[in-house]
Amino acid sequence: MSGLAHTQHEPSPAGLRDGLARSGGQVAPTDDLPGTLALVLRGLTANQHAQGGALYLHRGGQLDFVAARLADSNLGGIGRELLDQKLAPAPGSLVAFVGRTGRTMAVSKIGATPGGPLGIDRDFDAVTGCRTESALAVRLQTPAGRGVGVLKLINRLSPGGKVLAFPPTGYEDLHVLASLAAVAIDRSLASDEMRWKHMETILRLSAAAELRDGDVTEHVRRISRLSALVAKAMGLSYGETDTVRYASPMHDIGKTRMPDAVLGKDGPLSDEAGRILRRHTLIGAQILDGLPGEVMTAARDVALTHHERWDGGGYPHGRRGEEIPLPGRIVAVADAFDAMVTRRPYRQPQSIDMALEIVRTEREKQFDPDAARALILAEDQVHTLYET
Repeated sequence: MSGLAHTQHEPSPAGLRDGLARSGGQVAPTDDLPGTLALVLRGLTANQHAQGGALYLHRGGQLDFVAARLADSNLGGIGRELLDQKLAPAPGSLVAFVGRTGRTMAVSKIGATPGGPLGIDRDFDAVTGCRTESALAVRLQTPAGRGVGVLKLINRLSPGGKVLAFPPTGYEDLHVLASLAAVAIDRSLASDEMRWKHMETILRLSAAAELRDGDVTEHVRRISRLSALVAKAMGLSYGETDTVRYASPMHDIGKTRMPDAVLGKDGPLSDEAGRILRRHTLIGAQILDGLPGEVMTAARDVALTHHERWDGGGYPHGRRGEEIPLPGRIVAVADAFDAMVTRRPYRQPQSIDMALEIVRTEREKQFDPDAARALILAEDQVHTLYET
């Protein structure tokens, strides 16, 4: 077979009903959307003996590439990174066709002819370094008919590891699994949407302090994403990383009670003004103290300790090393880095590379060495964050 070969398959309603009856219609999504996506990819790639897979979800009226899996490779965390972006498949691609029509479609023997009537989306190849030679795409649709997204499987493997074409028939079990996966993803999407509504509230409240401080840019959003990058690079779990993501914007909430004469000053502060400003850490902790939930507990720690130093030379209490709560140590490096690369009325910004070098030299002095190392390891994502 040469060039592109296409085969179409329609889901079997009877097979779908039987499969749901056997399973009791039960699914168990994880508490976080990236975790659910990872479980779906792992299960469905194994079911079809695929080398890898990619998930596309319907968001804002279009399909977006949100997660990838490559067998025997560590792609942990990629789901959340991609979820923060908008990466739509090409209009004439395999994924776009399946998303539009609901048909299951296989494309095989992809080689020297990229694109074609149903081109392979090369986003998976770019993310994983794998070469797509055969692909199968199936619509993720709940039993009620709600389209959630599209699953694309890449490179069906023989027992010996040879890449094969996906067969033209026999996808009843896959359609059952895809339907169950759609229900799990749909539930996790609803939970994730609620979390991001909470996040938007947090960002807006946190921005009140930054607006008074003269920074009307995306400072709190940058701190949130930068802190999450550091947390993930340190090996924190999805849940722990999201706790840092949600807690970090509230680091300067105490500035809402600072005098305008202090926050509005364009140049260096006097000793007295500096003493007053340092109280924003204590005030922020008081504002957040006693609020229920893991995120608010972490937010209180962040507000209180994000100006402490690893060597004990920070404020308000001069804590050192691991006496400083981990969320505070993470936000300390993120906040300092953002301050270095952001223009202020009284100084020019540092370049990203120069700021990263300063972070490197300040390991074990100003910054937790693990947090500083994690920021440096995430250099490519840091450049993307600030350049876009």
